[in-house]
Amino acid sequence: FSVPVFNSWYQQDFQARLNLDEATARIKARTPFAGVDILAYGSYGQDVLVLVCQAESNEPISVAMTLERWGSRMFTRWYSSMENDPAAGLDGTQTQVEDGCILIRQKLRTLDFVTALLAEPVQTGRKLHSRAGRLETEAAQKTQFVLYLTVVTSESAADPEQAARRRLLAARDL
Repeated sequence: FSVPVFNSWYQQDFQARLNLDEATARIKARTPFAGVDILAYGSYGQDVLVLVCQAESNEPISVAMTLERWGSRMFTRWYSSMENDPAAGLDGTQTQVEDGCILIRQKLRTLDFVTALLAEPVQTGRKLHSRAGRLETEAAQKTQFVLYLTVVTSESAADPEQAARRRLLAARDL
């Protein structure tokens, strides 16, 4: 949010509620700099996490959304031992940013997966490097945006990238 909205030093009000009956989570935070109201839910049938966010601040701010994949050391033999080489398992990450969407594809030994984030409205989007992309809203005192997030593996789709895009657009168009 480019200002400390969730920093406990500045909290004037904070609430987080999980509603199991409606399958939603709501987070509200207020600091001297800004206030946010976030509603999160799973879009049933599309396998997409949706976050509807409203923010209000004392001055125009831009909200940046970053999606990144750094990987982790490979766990061999079902977590009984960890690879000692910090670079193990880090190859094969590719990031694309286009049309308000970040797609990160990871190629593993036996599986590929795509993590995809769509945000609307977005003013700018750019690839930061092979492991991350960033989307930003236009600077404003009041802003509302919606994030859509999904993960698709090659076990569930022949083309995980296309399947991820379809899921995001289907959830958006509901």
